[in-house]
Amino acid sequence: MLDVAEEMFGERGYQAASMDEIAARVGVSKPMLYHYYGSKEGLFLACLGRARAGMREAILTGAMSAQARGDRLYTALVAWFRFVDEHRTLWNIIDESVREFSGAAEEVESIRDEHTVLIAGLIAAHTSTDHRADPAEIAVIAAAISGVGERVARWRTGNPGLTPERTARHLMQLLWLGLERMDNGEVWTP
Repeated sequence: MLDVAEEMFGERGYQAASMDEIAARVGVSKPMLYHYYGSKEGLFLACLGRARAGMREAILTGAMSAQARGDRLYTALVAWFRFVDEHRTLWNIIDESVREFSGAAEEVESIRDEHTVLIAGLIAAHTSTDHRADPAEIAVIAAAISGVGERVARWRTGNPGLTPERTARHLMQLLWLGLERMDNGEVWTP
């Protein structure tokens, strides 16, 4: 049911997707969809929940695939960009849901918050024991990386020739130089 719903919401958007058509494609009755999900909103939120779980798993699996401390952020970014590439309809649902269904805004913001926490953990694990950054500094940087990653993922939809690895490498050029300098105790002051 969720596969078909994701496809329909991804193709048509929340407003244009109909429960009648979703039920017909799945091969169940419309009341059966309502039995499982309660409403169109419930079905849509279930799709967002599945996207959230998939992204979290991709990020964590990517991060844990690297042994070197500095490679974890890179492998997490590659895994996330791959997830977006392989689940384009899920990405469309997340990307467009806030505009079409205000009830999804809270869930999408929760997904963004979760990504920020995951990234903050990777940054905290990256910093050496000699320099532990201020938790607020890590939180701000993690939120910025999350936002940049989301914006780059949107940009890639119009520029599909850039692989997840190359995209992550370009992004790491910006991030790594700053993170390394921060880890060395350098501080920017106005």
